[in-house]
Amino acid sequence: MQKTFEENEKIKFPPTKEWILIILTYIIAATLFFLVQAYPKQLATYPDELVYSQIAHTFLNHDGYSVHNVLVSIPNILYSILISPFFMGDNLFSGYSCVEIFNCLLMTSAIFPTYLMARSTLQTAKARMAVILVCICLPDLMMSGTLMSEVLYYPGSLWTFFFIWKLIDTSEIKKALTYSCIVGVL
Repeated sequence: MQKTFEENEKIKFPPTKEWILIILTYIIAATLFFLVQAYPKQLATYPDELVYSQIAHTFLNHDGYSVHNVLVSIPNILYSILISPFFMGDNLFSGYSCVEIFNCLLMTSAIFPTYLMARSTLQTAKARMAVILVCICLPDLMMSGTLMSEVLYYPGSLWTFFFIWKLIDTSEIKKALTYSCIVGVL
């Protein structure tokens, strides 16, 4: 008899070897992405990066949303809000480096919803690990070294798919409402 998605998704404690391998893969992949992208950059030459970093810096200082003291209207404000704590100091280079680390961790976090979905459909650990490796080998993950709102889309989309999948699979009203609210927020 095949287990339901709800039965497959339960995480056992202490963590299994497979979960430890997933977490190690996450840490190693995030570190590699950061190291590959760790080269000097100048914010003045990348328009998106300049806009997002300036908005994050001014948002934190309660100066509105401005770039070089000019108020701007930007549709993707969530990313600037998320990275604004990294620009607390006056040193933009340090803030930029912290955002690069954050982006690498965020983009690589796509491993977790991918694994949770693979665990409910694939029978062997090797097949699940193959899916995880494909998940982290996409060329779009190289965006993690830049200040672009697109780094939210890949992991955000996978988490949305995961919770929609759980919503479809559940028969409990309380869980269905919870999953619907999470999907609405994502």
